[in-house]
Amino acid sequence: MRYRAYIVEDPMMDPFLRAVRLMVVEDGVPGVTAGSVLTEDGTWRVPVEGTAMHDAGIILPREALPAIEDAVERWQGKANHGATEAAVLREWLAVERGRVDKALDR
Repeated sequence: MRYRAYIVEDPMMDPFLRAVRLMVVEDGVPGVTAGSVLTEDGTWRVPVEGTAMHDAGIILPREALPAIEDAVERWQGKANHGATEAAVLREWLAVERGRVDKALDR
């Protein structure tokens, strides 16, 4: 399955809540299955054509978005991130230093 995610400001929400709506859509297989949408209560539902899904998406405080981004980054890893590259280089250098020290002791 293929998923798409969007973060949208919901004009129907109270502007003082400073909240956003995380929309996650699971694409269906054309001609076989319909796609579904993640709803506020955490379930997936197939939208009925021509009707609005007022409970689509999960409402989150805007201030939570950086924490969610950090959590995804920690879980997924930072393959192209400078901190990860530096950590890999330090690990490689430690191994290389050990090899050189061992060779010089002989």
